Amino acid sequence: MEKKAYIKVFTSAVFALAFLAITPHFAHAAGLYFAPSSSSYVQNENFTVSVLVDAEKSINAVSGVVTFPTEYLEVIAVSTANSILNLWVKDPSFSNAGNTGNVYFEGIILNPGYVGSRGRIVDIVFGVKKVGSAGLIFGESSILANDGEGSNILSSVGSATFNFLKPQASTIIPKETEAQALGKKLEDIENSIKNITESSSKAPVIVVQKQEPSGGVYGLWEVLPNWVRASVLLAIGMATLILLFVLVSLGVIILIWLWSQARHNGVRIVRLLTNRLIGILKKLFAYLGMAEKEVKGDIVYSMHELGEEFQSAKQVPTFRELLVRYLFVLGRIIKRFFTKNENDVSLGEDKE
Repeated sequence: MEKKAYIKVFTSAVFALAFLAITPHFAHAAGLYFAPSSSSYVQNENFTVSVLVDAEKSINAVSGVVTFPTEYLEVIAVSTANSILNLWVKDPSFSNAGNTGNVYFEGIILNPGYVGSRGRIVDIVFGVKKVGSAGLIFGESSILANDGEGSNILSSVGSATFNFLKPQASTIIPKETEAQALGKKLEDIENSIKNITESSSKAPVIVVQKQEPSGGVYGLWEVLPNWVRASVLLAIGMATLILLFVLVSLGVIILIWLWSQARHNGVRIVRLLTNRLIGILKKLFAYLGMAEKEVKGDIVYSMHELGEEFQSAKQVPTFRELLVRYLFVLGRIIKRFFTKNENDVSLGEDKE
């Protein structure tokens, strides 16, 4: 009898401990869900679905992904008006690409956090594309407790199902032009956003539009990771510097070659210019009626003097002395041209 009493007490204690361990979990549960969770809409109509949270314990962060079939639905806008989230880790975004679209949100609630029901996270404006039915579900999501440890206390996620009907015959409008249809669609979007804004005492609606990736090379460039794009730009920069170095070095080599050629051909160029000058002087003096023999002797004398000066220039120690010697030679040549030459006078005597 006493043994049975001990067993009963032990069993009661185990159940009590299990209850105490489980009770906090349920007491502090939090969940995400949609409002409305079901309804019917007409094709080409826009409607708004709110993402809400219930939290029995203070929370300070919420993140999640909402997925939907793009065959029937498309996201028109995402609004953060009336949201309990104060800061956004990243602005809410959405995509209508592929067979399954998504809406992503992640934000923070400042101290003392949030405790309550029907806390608004975001409002999503959908457009009905096709007659049928479609559902909304949550992807990877989390709700973090404001306990200093960031515990994920998400215990449940909801879903939503909507039916899409064909417009009634009485409401069918005659065929519209593309411009009229677009104008009507924009007007519906503005009305949906206006309704959300008017019901809010907070900041204006934030609408996030995500552009679809463009095609071609630009589209490929946009989807490349940042490190790949940085590597490509670095490679292009290095190739440009290498090409610039090659061009500059080639220019320097060409200048050196031209300078070398000019030095080697300097004497030949001087002689060529001298011959041209002699020809011009011959014609000039002949035109003036001077005797050809006189002119020829003067020219031969000039060439002889200049030739000797060229040969002795290498031995002159200073530039000043070289200039003085050249001026003396030039003076003798000029004097020779303006004086009458003696017949049969040698070059050596003329020089003296």
